[in-house]
Amino acid sequence: QVSEIRSGSSGYFTEVVDGYENVLSYDEISGMNAEEFESIISREPREPENAFGKIVKGFQWYFAMPISSEEADQLSLGRTVTLRFNQIAQDISAVVAAVNTAEGSDRSLVIFKSSHIANDILVNRRLGAEVILKSHTGLKVPTNAVHLITNSNGTKQLGVYILTGSTSRFKEINPIYQGENYYIVVQENSDKALVAGDSVIVRGLNLADGKALK
Repeated sequence: QVSEIRSGSSGYFTEVVDGYENVLSYDEISGMNAEEFESIISREPREPENAFGKIVKGFQWYFAMPISSEEADQLSLGRTVTLRFNQIAQDISAVVAAVNTAEGSDRSLVIFKSSHIANDILVNRRLGAEVILKSHTGLKVPTNAVHLITNSNGTKQLGVYILTGSTSRFKEINPIYQGENYYIVVQENSDKALVAGDSVIVRGLNLADGKALK
């Protein structure tokens, strides 16, 4: 025997129903602080009986994260960040919707909102995430490959030596970020600048522009 169940609205269907649907709605958590939120999620909610799925009616969803107040100071309302979840393949852009801190507390509850909807978002409920405040795009160069030379006009220039055939050649770099043992440098469309595909010489003695290497 086949029976038919009709939904009261259209949307995205997911079989995941865990009881948090009515407990952790945005209206419920928008004013919570970190301690209140952690107290709620420490208790397992009662799963609805005879439920075989739910309908998600909108694109917009929220992610709440308890963090230190010091970290929360970097997250102003409306700021766009990138969320990197440990169980979702792609990074997701989100906006800071709320930063709630109880008086005298060193913990804050930050709530992010996003309109990027996907199956991984629908089926996952409790996830760990990194908040990426700023990213840099460029070429990654090891610090031990970087040299500071003096040009013919007397100015100093950072750069690396690359291998062209059997000859070393100096390429200029313009760092935009320095990590623990690397630089991120601008990728420029110039014959003098380092470009993707260049073979950077990491170790070498008495390197010079145009020097033949054995």
